[in-house]
Amino acid sequence: MTDKKKASRFAVVAENVTKLRAEPDLSPALPPPAPKMGRPPGKSSDPNYTQVTVYLRKSIHQTARKMLIDERRQFSDLVDELVSQWIDGQEAGSPKV
Repeated sequence: MTDKKKASRFAVVAENVTKLRAEPDLSPALPPPAPKMGRPPGKSSDPNYTQVTVYLRKSIHQTARKMLIDERRQFSDLVDELVSQWIDGQEAGSPKV
């Protein structure tokens, strides 16, 4: 046998980790990440909107959906507009719808 002491593998790793922790971090600070590209947030994540469920006759829904596609509008925009008009009419004392 030789008189040379063998250090365990883990002792070498622990020593290297200790050295790394003692050294200051000289790497340059990274710039903040760029904003994600993609779709803008929609109504489902907007706190000013709430999701509701209504029952409509299929024929009414299909006809309205076709007309709204032609006008490039969303169904929720139509419902919002009609409910707002109804509220205004109720507050004025004479229903508009």
